[in-house]
Amino acid sequence: YPRLYEPWLSNLRKNSKYYVQKHIEKTAAGLLSMAVLFLPSTSKCFEEEELKVWILEVVYCISEQFDDALIVLKPHPMQNLKHLDSILNDLNNKRCILSFLHPGILAAEAKLVVSHHSSTIVDALALETPIIQHQNFTSHWLARHPEGSCFLELGHPWTKDVDDLMRELKRIKNNEWIPPNFLRSIGHKNSIKYLLKKIELL
Repeated sequence: YPRLYEPWLSNLRKNSKYYVQKHIEKTAAGLLSMAVLFLPSTSKCFEEEELKVWILEVVYCISEQFDDALIVLKPHPMQNLKHLDSILNDLNNKRCILSFLHPGILAAEAKLVVSHHSSTIVDALALETPIIQHQNFTSHWLARHPEGSCFLELGHPWTKDVDDLMRELKRIKNNEWIPPNFLRSIGHKNSIKYLLKKIELL
């Protein structure tokens, strides 16, 4: 899995601050921390109104626990940006901004990450950035994904409501978050030669 290789992760750790400060002026201006929300796409199994509720819920909880944090929303590539802009207008929170930076760059500089069902969870876990998967499995979600979410097998916290999310955010605030050893569980080998052999180029 290329984004789990140490050369890539080292590059992110080394250069992420430069790109964040270049593209997110408020962080460079001296805010103490950055919380990142990786937004899900909307589809038949997760709708636009659900996205609005999800964003409002997560922003509220983060603001309560980390009142000095800049809250950065990273849109999904298939996001309806007009709908997202309307949510941000309703939210009217000056500490919430959008960013289109690479997920790895954002995760490398974040104090914490909150995501829905998304492979961006892997970016945060690889960098050992505290990550919470906040997701309520509705009936129409389970009709499409009866397993719930395959990402939960990686071992990070899963929250379903405000109380759950507040509890996990408090754990992060108190430095009680422990990164799961997900590399072993997925059988990842940190070897470029192994990768090339796997795809029959060596």
